[in-house]
Parts: sequence; structure tokens; C-alpha cells
Amino acid sequence: MNHFLLGPPTKEKVSSQLAKKLNRHLFDEKKARLMRGKSSSKFPKGSTIFVQKCKTAPKRSVVLGCVESKVDIFKRNMKNFVKDIKYTESFEQNFREGLATAKEILQSEPCLIKDFQVLVDEKGRFYHLDFDRCFKPNDPGSKYEISKEESQKCLQTLDDIDKRLQNKLSIL
Repeated sequence: MNHFLLGPPTKEKVSSQLAKKLNRHLFDEKKARLMRGKSSSKFPKGSTIFVQKCKTAPKRSVVLGCVESKVDIFKRNMKNFVKDIKYTESFEQNFREGLATAKEILQSEPCLIKDFQVLVDEKGRFYHLDFDRCFKPNDPGSKYEISKEESQKCLQTLDDIDKRLQNKLSIL
């Protein structure tokens, strides 16, 4: 399993310079756009945050997930993404292995389905993102509780994407 983490999280104090930078890059989910410098105090100077050193993501990559928005983005980007793939056989092998591993993980830890997302690079390798979504998954009524229908839908979505990608690769 690939990921971008290079070390454990550490606690850091937010300097005024870092606070400005973090607040400037906040994503406003309600309005679905960057706040672009509008005043925010999400990260005030002197507050404590956790940071984790990470590798940079590959330039040629696309995000894949089970929620509709990520599936739509992947489908839209797939045509341009696959046309530049040089070694389709190795891409397909890596993609299938990554998909099989992802499905195995999702079946053994269904709470990961809630915000499942991976980055797929131009060699077909999967990089898992956002592992922080399995807090108290078995609490009844928890927002992390996963129904059998949600689980089946996610796994079916991954199968559908595999078939769609296989069709795209076969015409290259």
C-alpha cells in the first residue's frame, strides 16, 4: 500500500506568518470555493496544530473515490489521463493490484468507505489518502456508521470504474 506520509504527526505552534498562510488557503465547504484571503480565524496565531511530513504527489495523477463527486471527476479526467500512459500493460497490472488491495481493505474496514479516496499515478499505483475517517465507526447513529448498501455501492463503483478503464486501455 502506497501513501505519502514520511513520519508521525507532531504538535506545532502557529506563528503569525503560518496563520496567515493557513487561513488564506482554507476551503469553505459550504460555498465550495477557496476563501481567497477573506478573514478567518480557524488557525489563530499561537494555537497548536498537528502537522505531518509528506511526500509530494506525482504530477500525473488523478483522484479516485466512491462518493459521486470523486467518481465524476475521475470519469471526466480518465480520457486525458489514459491517453498519455506509455506502458498500458504495467499500468493495468498495477491498477488491478491497487484496486484489489483497496477492495480488500474496504471489506475488512468498512468505515474507510465513508471518505474513501486514492490517488492513481501514471503507472497505475494507488496512494491512499485521508486515513482519519474511522473514529468510533460502530457507535449506533455515528456519522461513520456504514450501511451494507453503502458498502456494496462503493465496491460496485470500483468494479464499474475498472471495467470502464479496461475499455479505455483496450483502444489505445
